[in-house]
Amino acid sequence: MTDPTPSISILFRLTDGTSFSCGEIVSVAFSKNRYQPCTEMSAVVLCSRRSADIARVHLYIGSKLVHDGVFEYARREYKDGRALMHFRSRGFTVMLAQNEPVPGMNYDMDLAKLGRINTRIPNVTYQSGTAEVNYIYVKERSTIWDAVGAYSMKAYGTQPFIYGTNTVRVTKPSAQPVAIPADRVVTCGDSTDRRSMLSTVYFQDMDETYPYTMTSQAAEQLGIIRQRYYPFDRQWLVDTDKGMRLKLATSARRCDADFVSYIGYSGEDLFTPFSADCGAFAISGEVHDLSVSAEDGRVVTTLTAYSDTF
Repeated sequence: MTDPTPSISILFRLTDGTSFSCGEIVSVAFSKNRYQPCTEMSAVVLCSRRSADIARVHLYIGSKLVHDGVFEYARREYKDGRALMHFRSRGFTVMLAQNEPVPGMNYDMDLAKLGRINTRIPNVTYQSGTAEVNYIYVKERSTIWDAVGAYSMKAYGTQPFIYGTNTVRVTKPSAQPVAIPADRVVTCGDSTDRRSMLSTVYFQDMDETYPYTMTSQAAEQLGIIRQRYYPFDRQWLVDTDKGMRLKLATSARRCDADFVSYIGYSGEDLFTPFSADCGAFAISGEVHDLSVSAEDGRVVTTLTAYSDTF
């Protein structure tokens, strides 16, 4: 384990190309999730610079850069003689979900090639050396993140995630396990979220019938009946089962989760193996959701592992 009281620092990059380190930090909240297309952070800081002059934010926990993103929203106010700024930022990869790729068929795609043929998003990188798939079909009004998700399912049966600050990955990285001792644990437990869980999906064929179907036995055993019919999609023309599996898996996110909050931060990222001694019981798994909060010099990290049901 690392220092239970790591330092938190924020570097602002200005619109004129210069940068400066934030002085006093009142509070910070940072998060990332295996299903989200970006890292996120919010903070309250003392800042004498006009908020419109800030373009980019770096967040460091200890010496590790955990967030690099656009300075998206801020509100600065003067209170008790101090300039207090509240701001929010998301990593540059958020724009993958905000840009549309050119519709049509793209043949012989690996992840890096898929990134190159679409709108270039600054400061975003892609995992290299991934498998090649025959094609990725891009629908009108879809996003680059949708195309990356289709590639990930076709190539590996996975869903994409953000590693580090702005790197898109589709396979798990190697990482050293983290063990959290009992004296650092603040709280732990489990959660269930079945609010979006689907029971059955139907895919349309070219003749406008719905001959393809897949059912989640887990949903039906719970008494959950939610059916969806999806229009014909060339993306899954020869991979219908993968397409239906993606719909069901996406709907079943967060159905079963364990979490632990502890004092400090040990450098975890998504898919870092971890274990925690919670006294009465132990928790272990991979990091699927990571959040770090800091206030009054106290840093608390929450790790969540999903056992998503399908």
